[in-house]
Amino acid sequence: MAECEGGAASATRGRGGRLVPIRVRREQSVPELEPEPEPESESELIEMTHAPLTPLDAAQGLLVGLAAGDRNRGPIQMCLALAESIGRTGSYDPASVLQSYREWWSEGEGEDAWDTGPTTAAVLLETTSGCTVDIAEQAAMDLDKKLGGLTAGANAAHRVLALALARGCLRSGTELADAARQESRLTHWSTISQHTCAVLCHIARGVLEGRSLEACMAEALAMEASLAPDEPTVCQPLRELLGGETTQSDLRNDGFCPHVRPAQSAFLSLTSPQGET
Repeated sequence: MAECEGGAASATRGRGGRLVPIRVRREQSVPELEPEPEPESESELIEMTHAPLTPLDAAQGLLVGLAAGDRNRGPIQMCLALAESIGRTGSYDPASVLQSYREWWSEGEGEDAWDTGPTTAAVLLETTSGCTVDIAEQAAMDLDKKLGGLTAGANAAHRVLALALARGCLRSGTELADAARQESRLTHWSTISQHTCAVLCHIARGVLEGRSLEACMAEALAMEASLAPDEPTVCQPLRELLGGETTQSDLRNDGFCPHVRPAQSAFLSLTSPQGET
């Protein structure tokens, strides 16, 4: 089985505001853990707050943070479907992932299926259950051509982060970047989307391995020629973030995938102790 960390179940809001479970199936039982002792003093609380994150902490934080930042819940559901597919097959299998998406979407009738975003919805509507990866990619490419290349929405950039957790099957940076681009092509053919997915997965994997967010962003920027060749738009937000040029008032919710990274950074700065990330 591939190493796909995380696995906490929670709930989200479906149609009409009712709670709908979001779940990550696990093939192995999880041992019960002893509850952590309560801190006995303020200094002990501070020490616990600043304790280094374990890989499991970071993995669960990635999924919970994505859920918290997903306003309408469709992308987090697709992220979990991607994670479940990897856990089930032991690898990143685009055909299995595509089928998982279609099962969740259920011809537009699934829970939160209304929030696929227009690009993903259009591709799913143009394909049928049991279609091949080639057919889905052709539909994505045709849509991209029809829209003049404007298929760089945020759905793929959100859901693709599950790939960063799959360190057991996507071991190298090259394997991870290739899988991220492939994942984007299932619905979002735009090269901006493909390369944004590669950059975000590279940053997320680095954080999961214990490096600081700033160091991971700087590394991704240094690798721009291989991670996002010929697409300066993809890494421009990183240059602005590292240069201190981006403030919270600069954040955008326009659904353009390169703008996901600044929003993530702002979210982390607001939720981490003393602004640490």
